[in-house]
Amino acid sequence: FAGSVDAGEEFLLSGDPFVEHALLLLMFMFPCLCCWKREKERIIRTRQRDVNDDSNKDERGVNAPKTFDKKFIKHLNRFTKLHFKSANNKYEALASHDVFIEVMAGIEILTSSVFKMANDIRVLASGPRSGIAELILPANEPGSSIMPGKINPTQCEALSMVCAHVLGLKNSITFACTQGHFQLNVYNPIIIHNTLDAIRLISEGINSFNKNCLIGIKANKKRINELLNNSLMLVTPLTKIIGYDLASKVALNAYNKDISLKESCLELTDLSESEFDKLTNPKNMV
Repeated sequence: FAGSVDAGEEFLLSGDPFVEHALLLLMFMFPCLCCWKREKERIIRTRQRDVNDDSNKDERGVNAPKTFDKKFIKHLNRFTKLHFKSANNKYEALASHDVFIEVMAGIEILTSSVFKMANDIRVLASGPRSGIAELILPANEPGSSIMPGKINPTQCEALSMVCAHVLGLKNSITFACTQGHFQLNVYNPIIIHNTLDAIRLISEGINSFNKNCLIGIKANKKRINELLNNSLMLVTPLTKIIGYDLASKVALNAYNKDISLKESCLELTDLSESEFDKLTNPKNMV
């Protein structure tokens, strides 16, 4: 990827050249790394959350010997190697499971970032001759079921479907947490099941995508340079020389007449060819 400058896309339209493709991949990965950092901090906070045992019914200690909660927490911490403490307000701990909503909020942020990454890669790899085709995905299959040689973005599709399912699990957990009637929420089974399911699915989905797609992606440098050099948005740095209005006329003239940006600029402005090449050098714009 080193040395290849991307033409840039915004609103599914051409944008300014902005990064080398190596940095583009980091742009995909960085939100995921930030999400992981935030979720790790969230997990650390969650470990400090209160725990309540149903046998020690609310604050009354019914069906439990005195100091049972402290002994229970002591053995739980020793077994899990985590740091829990007995709930200060056992009424709230029985009736509310907001901690699961907090955990799933972090999972949702990670899932959203991963979802966008998979879709961006899928579009950048579209083609191979009728799309953007700046990225070449690993050929994990011999072709589609009816079109030989067509390499579908199956790993992007798989990861995006995992993300859709995880977002659905998050919504079901949020709804289940609203069903705590008075002193008790009896929706624990679906809350716990879907939380663990969501964590497992997104973890396995990311690992599979990394193994079967991400580490094998290649840059189609020929196509990248073709799109970059044909981009009308190379006109952007000319605005400080010829003004916004004339720069717009140069770009629209090139588009309407189906000529190069350079030809249009030489036709409508007093800039020389060498001045145009110097001002619109993509490497000076990143």
